[in-house]
Amino acid sequence: MGSDLLRAIAPGRTFTAEFRRALSVTAAFGVTEDFKELSSPGLAASGGVEVVDRSAGAHLRVHALHELDLRRVYVTPRGNTLQRTGDASYLLAGTVALSAAPLVP
Repeated sequence: MGSDLLRAIAPGRTFTAEFRRALSVTAAFGVTEDFKELSSPGLAASGGVEVVDRSAGAHLRVHALHELDLRRVYVTPRGNTLQRTGDASYLLAGTVALSAAPLVP
């Protein structure tokens, strides 16, 4: 019955295509939520966010993006990658650029 409904709603499309689209929408939502959280000025006040160092498997609570090591890849609680690419530049999910004020000594 479900596949009949899908055919009626989207003739010519397969269930696999619909499933892929649903996964894509879900992934985009997760990236958006991570972006909002990580670019929030209240990140430190909220207690930060816990990320996992992908190579070492170590957990790290981050209160500001500048706490991340340069070029090391971390994983957010939503499963997206996060990497510091410069003094004030970061890459979320491999494609979304984030920036934060550089740390002034």
